[in-house]
Amino acid sequence: MRERDGLAMSSRNMRLSAKGRDLAPMLHRIMQQSANAMRAGTAFDDVTAAAKAELAAAGFGRVDYFEVRELDHLKLVSTTDQPARLFAAVFLEDVRLIDNIEILKRRCCHRPFCYADFSFSSSL
Repeated sequence: MRERDGLAMSSRNMRLSAKGRDLAPMLHRIMQQSANAMRAGTAFDDVTAAAKAELAAAGFGRVDYFEVRELDHLKLVSTTDQPARLFAAVFLEDVRLIDNIEILKRRCCHRPFCYADFSFSSSL
């Protein structure tokens, strides 16, 4: 679950100062930009290095991890040819913020066309 500004909900968020709370949603925005770049084919190492540099420049502290893992066994991956998520743990002030977002979703089956890949809404 997320706050309206994109920050992952956590009781730790209350420990942030007002300035830190204003900055914290940048983690999610940087993760989204990174995921989009990875989906577009940018090398994972280049994307993660740029993201870490952007976080540091913005005022975040130590990055424990900013990495992509496949869904079945949580092994590190370097391509988007399998279902994967981007995981991050970054310090802001003295608070460790954690988040994860989807990079490539899991298909419900191995068919080239799958109804589960689409959202249907009824206007009836």
